Parts: sequence; C-alpha cells; structure tokens
Amino acid sequence: MGSDPQIGQSVDSFVQNNSAELLDVRTKLEFEQGHYKAAANIPLSQISERVHEFPNRNIPLRVCVNQENCQEAIASIKQKGYQIQNLLVWNELVKNKLNELNLLESGNQKNRIWQPARVVEYFQSQWGHHINKGIALDLACGTGRDATYLATQGWQVTAIDYLSNSLSKAQELAGHQGVKIQTHCLDLEDKEIAIELPAFNLTTVVRYLHRPLFPWIDRHLAKNGFLVYQTFLEGSEKFGQPKRPRFLLKYGELAKAFSHYRILLDEVEYLEDGRPTNIFIAQK
Repeated sequence: MGSDPQIGQSVDSFVQNNSAELLDVRTKLEFEQGHYKAAANIPLSQISERVHEFPNRNIPLRVCVNQENCQEAIASIKQKGYQIQNLLVWNELVKNKLNELNLLESGNQKNRIWQPARVVEYFQSQWGHHINKGIALDLACGTGRDATYLATQGWQVTAIDYLSNSLSKAQELAGHQGVKIQTHCLDLEDKEIAIELPAFNLTTVVRYLHRPLFPWIDRHLAKNGFLVYQTFLEGSEKFGQPKRPRFLLKYGELAKAFSHYRILLDEVEYLEDGRPTNIFIAQK
C-alpha cells in the first residue's frame, strides 16, 4: 500500500489500546465489507435504541467511524455517558494497514461489547460447558443480556419480564446475536402466574427479589437442575436503590431458602458503586 505514517500511527495506537471495547458505528453494509477484527457493529443511526447493548459506562470504547460521521458519532456516544479512548477514522489506507496486521475481517460477525452478569458467565464456564444443554428460564430478564448469552451457549431459553418494551429489546438483542429466545410478558408477583411451564434444567434470576417466588422456582426446576441467583443484600440502601427491605436479601437467606439443594457458590459480590449482592449457585 502507499504508506502513510499518520495512518500507521493511528492504527498502531488503536491496536495497542486493547483494554477498551471495540465498537464500529458504520452501516451494516460497510461493516460487512470489512472491519476491525472482533469489533461489534451498532450503526450510528441505531445507537439510541440499542444503548442497552453497550457495556458498563466505566468501560472505555475504541470506535471505528467514517470521516463524514465522526463528530456526530463522538457527540452521540459521549451524550450516553461513555468515554472514547481511541477513534479510528475508516478509509482504504486504514483497511489496508489492518489487513497487513491480520486484523481485518469481513462478513456479519456476531461480536458484542456487552457482558452478561458475571455469575451467569461464571456458571457457564464452570458447569455449563460440562453438562448437556437443556432448557433454561431467565426470570425478570430485562433487556435480555443473560437470556441471549445463554442462548449463544446452546441453551433453549425462556425469558420472562413484566415490561413488554424490555422483552422487545431482548428479542432484538437475541436476533443481533443470531439466536432465538422465547419470551413471556408476565407479572411475576401475581399470586397465580397464568402460564404452563416445563421443568427447567437451569433457572437464572439477576437483580430481582420476590420471596414468594422461591417455592415456584423450586417447583419449576428439574431434578439435578441448576439455580443461578444474584440480587441485592441488606446494606445496598446506603448506596442507592433498592431501599425497601422487601427487595433486600438478608445474609444467608438464599442458602436457607434452598438448603435442600447442593450449594456450589454462596458469596458476596460488591458492585462498582459499593452495593453488596449475594451471588448464589446451587444444584437441586
């Protein structure tokens, strides 16, 4: 290629900063024609509606963008509260340089910059890889990160939430990752949950607590099935939400409620804002 020292320096700086997540905000077509290896594609025009696919705001971004959209992209991403550590303005010289470095790929790769709950990822790494995948239930799934992640790992996932808008985003997220999940819009605090469900091999509950559901969860978990749970402990109210006791676990409460299970993990995990949570994995 006709070498350009500035282009080389720009790419080198971008490559070296591997602690930041990779985001390509060009169009889907442009992305498929060639992109930085492992970058996730969220087109600039879709950022507002897909911000739930971004990582935590403390995680910096490396962003690939076209020259004509550069300032708009910077403003849009910063407006959402994210820090851009490096910007790579795409052109043929950049593309050629990445190709030389074996960092160019094409096609519709399903890369992502979001992460599932760490306890769900930990379960999958420690136990999920060693068992036959079955059917999984994600309660109070929100916008579907955990449900989608489990589906990418081979689970057949049913996701439940009471917000139809969140479930629509969960379906879209699964579609962006090339998987399918089944969703149900239900109020989990209704005394009679009006749905027929099978016995699940895995149930996940993250950042949600409704104690009357504990027996229901038990009934819908198959023998030898796994329960993965994380929610807020007493003391979280000092740092923010939730504040009401009905939404705050007591220490050891999950272990007591599921004492007839084989407990595999029962620890306190502190969120970045200081709130304590109980991470809990058990097998029925």
